[in-house]
Amino acid sequence: MVLALNTILQGRYRIIRQLGQGGMGCVYESIDERLNSLVAIKESLVESDEGRRAFEREANLLANLRHASLPKVIDHFFEDERQFLVMEFIQGTDLAKLLAVRGRAFSVEEVLRWGETILGVLDYLHKHNPPILHRDIKPANLKLDEDGELFLLDFGLAKGAAGQMPTLVTNRSVFGHTLSYAPLEQIHGSGTDPRSDIYALGATLYHLLTGAAPIDAPTRYDTNEEERADPLRPVCKVNPEVTAEISDVIRRAMALSRKERFGSAVEMSEALKGANHRRTEVSELKEAVLPSTIVSLSPSSAPRVKKLNVGDHEAGLKDKIGYERIESTVATAKMAVPTAASTASPEITPTDSPQLSRPVVRPVRKSKRNLWFISGATVLGIAIVAAIFLFQRGVNGSKDNTNLSNQVNTNVSNQAETNLSNENNTNLSNQDNANLSHTNPATNQGSPDQSASKDNSSGKNISTESDAQRVISAREKERAKESEYQTVQARVEQLQVKIVEATKKRDKLLEEYTHEWPEVKVLDKQIDSLKEQYIADLSRTITLQEEIEELRRISSN
Repeated sequence: MVLALNTILQGRYRIIRQLGQGGMGCVYESIDERLNSLVAIKESLVESDEGRRAFEREANLLANLRHASLPKVIDHFFEDERQFLVMEFIQGTDLAKLLAVRGRAFSVEEVLRWGETILGVLDYLHKHNPPILHRDIKPANLKLDEDGELFLLDFGLAKGAAGQMPTLVTNRSVFGHTLSYAPLEQIHGSGTDPRSDIYALGATLYHLLTGAAPIDAPTRYDTNEEERADPLRPVCKVNPEVTAEISDVIRRAMALSRKERFGSAVEMSEALKGANHRRTEVSELKEAVLPSTIVSLSPSSAPRVKKLNVGDHEAGLKDKIGYERIESTVATAKMAVPTAASTASPEITPTDSPQLSRPVVRPVRKSKRNLWFISGATVLGIAIVAAIFLFQRGVNGSKDNTNLSNQVNTNVSNQAETNLSNENNTNLSNQDNANLSHTNPATNQGSPDQSASKDNSSGKNISTESDAQRVISAREKERAKESEYQTVQARVEQLQVKIVEATKKRDKLLEEYTHEWPEVKVLDKQIDSLKEQYIADLSRTITLQEEIEELRRISSN
């Protein structure tokens, strides 16, 4: 059963919204009202004893790990026979969702950078004794935050121990896998080791670079048993932007036999860096061999072709390329410059060089820079308007507090003047009675005990009047605090509605994603600002409740 909005766990964690749900758990975004911070709460949906032990093992494991790309664990508890894990909240979106919204593969540069990040995490995990195995690496468990940093999540299937965890208990495997990313040994339950995580990472990189999940290991194995070709197409055949060297690295990581895979994360990282370095060199060489040409169009004359420094590249080519016939290559590049009569595009490159199999078109970046400039100006304008609004609201709030304080002080002052007037009248009355008694001795006869009794009675009256004044003042402050509490509480409810609406709008933009990333980032900043206001107002309501209770205690006494 999903937790309802505003549910409070352990007297401190307030549920804001559900982030996602899988077969083994459900994750919520929540507020830690004790520390006034956002947290992620994961609830275990597995009711078996083994599932509960696995969930507790995940909590203990993460609590003993320290890495920049791993979430931090804050708490672990049971409530109403339900098990919860409290973790650091990471604002962002997982790669599986981004890939689905994008509708195409990510760029090679992005994927290789993410691959290096996860290989660094695996190196950290596998160096423990015994090694810690994640055993569920996939795009859905990789979350990209607003700063572009990648985090590895969900250690529900992890194997291993860290810190003070007992290795005899925690080194047992939890059966489970995700078919498209799991190696054959994990699916068959024949035992896993660090090379199993290497396979899962290779399958993940395959998906990110091609936009399609790889064929699962059992299907590939059955095909090999039938002595047919591996049905897994090389990455470079699916995505021409990927070089054959990078494709070979991924293919080796996804070898069906673990003996043929990389022996460690460090080894795969070095291979991936080397392949990427050669890709960069090839790209530079292609630019050197085929210099670009620009066609300038004149309104008063026929189009003409302007060649840019074709001859200037001849000296550098001999140092960069080991071809024996450099001169013929450059001559071919010169001949490939199109004539004015056959030119219809303002920016082209020669296409019939033997060095390239397809034309290279140089993108015009000016419009993209203009787009980013307009987006930045829009964000800056929204920020300025928001700052003016918050400043005006702060001034109005200050005025309200000043008026409220003046009202309370005026009431207290009037009450004090009334009490002082009553006291003066009483003293004058007592003075007149004393003068009359002194004038008429016949009526001024009494014992010393009666005189002392009158003095004690006068002291009690003064004390009673002072207590009454304090009670009246406490009640006035109580009414003022209650009024402020109602105002802040109403604002808290409004902010909560705004947060939900802004979040829905952001999620809708992500689902309909084409090129609206600047607008999504603006919404993210608005949501963060609303959450900060929400936490501040929520803390104020708690403080006001405590102050009201104290004032009620004073007035009741």
